[in-house]
Amino acid sequence: WSRWHGRPATAQASVFGKIPAMFAVLLFIPRTPDSFWKFWICMVVIGLIGVWAGVATNRPILIELVSAKSRASVVSWLTAFEGSAGALFGAPLVGILAEHIFHYDVEAAKSAIVADMSPEVRDQNVTALSSAILCLTVIPWLICFSFYSALHWTYKRDLTGRLRASNGTSKLEEVQAPR
Repeated sequence: WSRWHGRPATAQASVFGKIPAMFAVLLFIPRTPDSFWKFWICMVVIGLIGVWAGVATNRPILIELVSAKSRASVVSWLTAFEGSAGALFGAPLVGILAEHIFHYDVEAAKSAIVADMSPEVRDQNVTALSSAILCLTVIPWLICFSFYSALHWTYKRDLTGRLRASNGTSKLEEVQAPR
């Protein structure tokens, strides 16, 4: 386990590991009652590995890189941003994408109970919503993956710069390895 690459690699595994499970849930697993356990397994995988980036990478690295007097504020902002971005933009963007890009039939959805819709319209709407959700999860996850990839080259340099700025030295051996 590398001092400078372990945390970025953990975040990359967390982000990248969710992608196949999300594809399976939204595109490949048949939408039938007998597929319950397949959905359940994929959602458990997403839930278990999806949190690694935040607790094993984001917070520890930010705490290490930010001065002691700013840590609480930075972690608060991180938590607020992580929690609010998806809540504020996720649902509206899924609706817009589903309707305008993936051809969700809004009129059919307004005028009928789902059970009364034709199977074709239901399938079209499910596919539109699934595609929109997939785009708005996988694309941001790939962007996150690329940012976590950059940490392999920037983490050590950023910590060295912070140490130099705070105490005039850049001795990384003085920094304890995370436990």
